[in-house]
Amino acid sequence: MTKDKLYIILYDGACNLCNNLVNFIARHLRHSKRGQFRFITLKSEEASEYFIRFNKQGLNKGSMALIRNESVYLKSDAVIQILKCLNGIMPIFYTLIIFPRFIRDPIYNLVAGNRYKLF
Repeated sequence: MTKDKLYIILYDGACNLCNNLVNFIARHLRHSKRGQFRFITLKSEEASEYFIRFNKQGLNKGSMALIRNESVYLKSDAVIQILKCLNGIMPIFYTLIIFPRFIRDPIYNLVAGNRYKLF
């Protein structure tokens, strides 16, 4: 598989919400994309290498990130891009992209900031 076809999801491995989302994503990937996804915990050395490579070392370690085709998607952008790759009705949520990031990311931050309390 070429690197440009690889989707790398960086997530907080210590978070129940994040782990459940990774499991959900793995179960609902379109069959043709299953082998294209890799899941890497944010606290791993490999994740740190990606942050340095893409100049994201200041990224909040509680944020989900997607690396695809040498592009990095963070927070709500990452979630929306991932949803587009799933089976069923999930790709319809890609329409959330019409809302500007300054609206989407505060909602993402609210959930991310309270994920340990909520889940």
